[in-house]
Amino acid sequence: MKECEHQLSTIDGLLTCIECGFVKGMDLDPTIQTFQQHGEYTPSKKHYHRRDRFKRLFHNLQGLQEIPIPVMEQIPKNISIPKLRKFLKKNNMRNYGSKIASIWRQLGHEMKPISTRELIRACYFFDEIKEKKSFLIVLPFICQKMDRPDLLMFLKPVSEAIKKKYQLLL
Repeated sequence: MKECEHQLSTIDGLLTCIECGFVKGMDLDPTIQTFQQHGEYTPSKKHYHRRDRFKRLFHNLQGLQEIPIPVMEQIPKNISIPKLRKFLKKNNMRNYGSKIASIWRQLGHEMKPISTRELIRACYFFDEIKEKKSFLIVLPFICQKMDRPDLLMFLKPVSEAIKKKYQLLL
């Protein structure tokens, strides 16, 4: 495709030919629109809901979070998940403990994706649990109920004390 050789003019922030209508691209001239013209920042009025938190935690089991390259370079390639947990604790990388699934995926391991249908089903099971229970208990319970034991390895193991406290044996 040929570029237009006519005179270009800025129309709605785009460099556009007046004669043939060819659009070359965006005109990034800050005098046309300043950041102040977007209006004032209004904080979100959305409140915290346990269901939203559950959806985020369940969604994170897909391993789609990004781990920085320098962190990934420090992790041995052929490592099991229990050893990976210990490695993260030992090397002051505890903040990546909740991202085990993402690290596992970025190490080259294949994972079965969580479908939209499974996410909706998991939310249904979550809604069926009437009492407020710890996510440490709820996530493994729902993964087992959904017949997705492959996701259990990415969750923090539930201690016996927590199981007793919530009276739920996994």
